[in-house]
Amino acid sequence: MNPDIFTVNEISQYEFYHNRILTEVLNVSGKDYYRKAAITNIADSYIINGLFYDSRKLVLYSQAVMQSYVRDINLYRLYFRSPSLAKGDTVFINCIVAHLKASSGSSNEEARAVMTNSVMNWLKTNMMPGNFLIMGDFNVYTSSEQAYQNLVNPPASNQGFRFYDPVDKPGDWNNNFSFAAWHTQSVSSSGNGCQASGGMDDRFDFILASAGIMQGNKGARYIPESYKALGQDGKHFNRSINDSPQ
Repeated sequence: MNPDIFTVNEISQYEFYHNRILTEVLNVSGKDYYRKAAITNIADSYIINGLFYDSRKLVLYSQAVMQSYVRDINLYRLYFRSPSLAKGDTVFINCIVAHLKASSGSSNEEARAVMTNSVMNWLKTNMMPGNFLIMGDFNVYTSSEQAYQNLVNPPASNQGFRFYDPVDKPGDWNNNFSFAAWHTQSVSSSGNGCQASGGMDDRFDFILASAGIMQGNKGARYIPESYKALGQDGKHFNRSINDSPQ
């Protein structure tokens, strides 16, 4: 695995475990160039976000906590180590890492909507439109849920920060075979006290991109058909990801 940017949800609040990703997963086999962002936990959660990056290609310019209701949502602003960097010419990319409130039910849906609404308001107040990605475990069951709509269909006053699904797959994702190739949870059909059970039948995990990235007019662009749910072949609906394909 050689990612340029690697983001995580649900990692321990203790830095020891973040360092283990560096030393035991990324900086191995002679590699020593991966770095990590500082951890935050304003929400005082036992699980938090993280970001790791290839320092040969990218520099972490700044980071911020956009909101801390339920859990911190983090923005990491990186720039490319361009050959023209000495002349002040580079490209910035902003990664928003979010783990929204889990579970079904109206109160949980409302909590997720509060979180994404806070993100969009923060962007409007603090940033200019550009290259933005929002990613993570959104815990949404359908594209009509308000938390998701806040991102992909914001009001006219905030269209500059509208996000797009690179694979353009809206719908009712939960337990729907039509979206088997995009389901990301659960990778196991049975639980063990830690991992969730139920098999592959939910699209909880996303990477959404801004217009700047989708259109490629801000120095970075989405490569068509490059979006993948890693490890997913669409043949494990309601099964463990390591079961035989059906």
